[in-house]
Amino acid sequence: MSTHEHNEARAASWQQHVEQWQQRQQTQKAYCREHDLNYHRFGYWLRKTTPRPTDQPAVNKASAFVPVVNQQPHAGLSLSFPNGIVLQGIDSDNVSVVRQLLGSLS
Repeated sequence: MSTHEHNEARAASWQQHVEQWQQRQQTQKAYCREHDLNYHRFGYWLRKTTPRPTDQPAVNKASAFVPVVNQQPHAGLSLSFPNGIVLQGIDSDNVSVVRQLLGSLS
């Protein structure tokens, strides 16, 4: 038996197991235990022999992406430190945090 024939026979055997499992109301693990099959290999052949949704014609469906809105940050005040760090967006809502930050730096 050639390698090609051997591969085809193996694929046909696994296809038969997948079809038998689909006809039963049994978990994959239970089926594999009952038939002394490797569970992970069964999963591999199940994926390999079952048509995937991508194999079917494309259907118009909405994209999962959402539009990104570019919002300009609130200008506020900026504080430049001698080492080049710039703290931007200081306004009345966060001035107490900035005050605490400056207190811990001094």
